[in-house]
Amino acid sequence: MAALWLPRAASGSQGLAFTNINLSSDGSFQAQIQTLAGQSYSVETSTNLADWSAIASFDSVTTNLITLVNPPRVDKPGQLFYRARLGTALVYTFSFVESAYGGSYGSGWIPYPVRPNAYAASFAVDNDTNYPPATNVFFTGPPGSGITNAPASSSNSTIGTNGAIYQSSYPASPAIAPGGIWTVEYNGTNHTFNVPDPQAASRLVIPLPTAVSEVPNGECTLEWEYKDAATTTNLGGPPVFMTAIQADWTPFVSPTFPPATTTWQFSAAGYAFPREGYITMTYKDSFGNTYAVGFSQLSP
Repeated sequence: MAALWLPRAASGSQGLAFTNINLSSDGSFQAQIQTLAGQSYSVETSTNLADWSAIASFDSVTTNLITLVNPPRVDKPGQLFYRARLGTALVYTFSFVESAYGGSYGSGWIPYPVRPNAYAASFAVDNDTNYPPATNVFFTGPPGSGITNAPASSSNSTIGTNGAIYQSSYPASPAIAPGGIWTVEYNGTNHTFNVPDPQAASRLVIPLPTAVSEVPNGECTLEWEYKDAATTTNLGGPPVFMTAIQADWTPFVSPTFPPATTTWQFSAAGYAFPREGYITMTYKDSFGNTYAVGFSQLSP
């Protein structure tokens, strides 16, 4: 159950209000927040109205209505309170990245049943002023996770001006991320996350590229369809737990699309496009986890 709580309006916070509140079919909390353009806002949650954690920040909004989507709390059932405040706050997010080999987009070959072959832990930080290098951030998972006091991978992590994403290396085993207690040491402080079972095996889908084309003027098209990972049956559309999808046809990377999207058109004018290459289809689920499914052009 989700409950809304807003403190009395402070000076300069006029107009701040939740609207269009609902729970999606997968249990995600969705709402829009009325704001003032040019202001920055934070959204926080609490289970007891005493201890609050920031889950999102919006810096210098440009509209009077912003959208919030918060994944379902499958690990801790019960009431969850939401509030919005003026100003940005540090936001820490923990999730997993699961990878799998989906087969060949040139022949349509899929090595079913497709299973996750590796995972990594991911820790995102927003609105800090001092982002340490990746090697100074450490991950520890529950017993059997294969990750104990392991530094983030410099090659897989991204550090920007207003945010950073630290990703662990992929352990030798297991291939599927386990739920449980995860700890990330960041800037000398341990941040603990009680992570639910990501259900990676059942949430793996094959977004199989079915048509790739290039015309003389450099316009390219990539099309795909969704297949069941265990049976290769055509699903007829994305599963309900998918929230976004993106295609990477190196060196070109698509925008992030709604999951119902199955076509990407882009210009590669002046580029000698490879006739053989690797396509990675990446999607997010309602738990906030990422799945990266790779495809070679020719079947082995």
